[in-house]
Amino acid sequence: DDFTAVILGKRAFPGYGDADIKASKTDMLGVDEFLIQVKHHDGTTGLWGQQQLIEIKNLQPEEFSDCKLVLITSGDVVDEHKDNAKDNDITIFDGKDLIEWIFGSMDKLHPDTKRRLGISEIPRIIG
Repeated sequence: DDFTAVILGKRAFPGYGDADIKASKTDMLGVDEFLIQVKHHDGTTGLWGQQQLIEIKNLQPEEFSDCKLVLITSGDVVDEHKDNAKDNDITIFDGKDLIEWIFGSMDKLHPDTKRRLGISEIPRIIG
């Protein structure tokens, strides 16, 4: 999947709304646009990231009503917060999902990205 992405500044939205990345994906069916909030947490991620995404749509519905909201976190998300995300059309990638996504995309990652993520590949002889 090919995405075009822009990293957003901390003051890109009014109020307390925040998204770290605006991304789009174009295919033969059209363009999908995403607002992505990224959180790096040990333990559990609370509702704040979801609330920041919802605030964007509440304050700027004409501009972002068609954007899909995504929260990516290195932490865990409790079931109650997953339910809240579902009720607000927010897709969540928690720590486990994030690891699976990175692992599944390993062949597409640039060597510098792998290095920054602390991923090393060890050659193997298959015999």
